[in-house]
Amino acid sequence: MRSVKIIPGIIILVVFSGCENINKIFKGDNAEKEMRREVVVLLDVTGSTKDTRGDFVYPMERIFKALNPGDALIILKIEGMREVQLKPLFELELPSLEGAPNQYHKDKLKRQVERSKVDTFNYFINNIFNKKVAKVEGSNFSDLIGAIKLGAVCFKVSQDRKKVLVILSDMIQDTGDLNFEKVVPDEKLTDSIISRTSDFPDLRGVTVYIAGLKHEIREKKEKIALFWRRYLERAGASEVIFDDMLISFR
Repeated sequence: MRSVKIIPGIIILVVFSGCENINKIFKGDNAEKEMRREVVVLLDVTGSTKDTRGDFVYPMERIFKALNPGDALIILKIEGMREVQLKPLFELELPSLEGAPNQYHKDKLKRQVERSKVDTFNYFINNIFNKKVAKVEGSNFSDLIGAIKLGAVCFKVSQDRKKVLVILSDMIQDTGDLNFEKVVPDEKLTDSIISRTSDFPDLRGVTVYIAGLKHEIREKKEKIALFWRRYLERAGASEVIFDDMLISFR
């Protein structure tokens, strides 16, 4: 395990080797008291997003700015078929206010957290996104469903906390029998595919945000959006929100 302190005692970034260990960031000591929200971000680095990944920077900034004391953030990459990475691209845990003895110390901690969020976002963009994401060629295939399943696993140890899944992607699934590059399912085909699917991820109680869905043909974009809404709701998502700029993410 490797830890990087951005501001001593305020924010700790922890990199683990897999989702079994990822859960430790959400478990921790006194986890039920400390964690307000768990945010898992799936960042699409496949070939289809190479020219548009810069569009993900502002939504990422919105996520960082919206984090509150006690929140935790994990960012995972969406890659090619069977290449969804178990190792997180980035992790962040913010301290809660519960340990503060009085309002003065709470206010002080809030100010420190706000400054730290800015520093940490800049660190992420300059040292991780720009170096490991922005210009990567990426796979010719996008396994979004595999990535969503992995993201869902990261929530399983914390059934009593607010869970948020953010997918930054063009949402073009093109692996296996589901290839939106060849066939974009209409409503009838969407319902047929979902009725035949048995291994949905467990997204019960999870709010899902999607930013970046793209298609040059408006009708096909609407069909892709319908498919993912139906799929995610069938997986148990409490709400599915399409918001390219994440303006509604708070």
